[in-house]
Amino acid sequence: MPQKRSIRAHDSLSAAASAMGLSKQVLQWLKRKGAEGFRHGRVYEAELRNWIAANPEAFSLAIDSPGDGKDLSPLQVKQLELLEIKLKKEMAGVVTREVVRLAGKKAITGLKAIARKYFAPETYTVFCKETKYGFNRLLDEIEA
Repeated sequence: MPQKRSIRAHDSLSAAASAMGLSKQVLQWLKRKGAEGFRHGRVYEAELRNWIAANPEAFSLAIDSPGDGKDLSPLQVKQLELLEIKLKKEMAGVVTREVVRLAGKKAITGLKAIARKYFAPETYTVFCKETKYGFNRLLDEIEA
């Protein structure tokens, strides 16, 4: 007996719209705005629903005016602009944390190599512990 697929994916926007009870235009608008769940021409329903739950204001704007933007009121245009700025800031924060983490790990590795060469074994051990502790504290502050 064949196994049932656990990931529900639709092969087209039309199929997803029909299954989810939305219009195709709403899905197109969400896709243009960077909603998750759109990959390789398919719509992954669970990912899209999670994104909608996390971004209710974006979804309400899509429902209110899913067209090409020509029928938006000035207030809706401003709301979309603010939402776009908010989403860009959130994405920049994620990238920045990752960049800091990777750069910090590289720096610590280099410092350990230098410390091993010039510090006594007891001092080297303390240096490594303190450096790792300080770096983890810095990451916690960035993520807060």
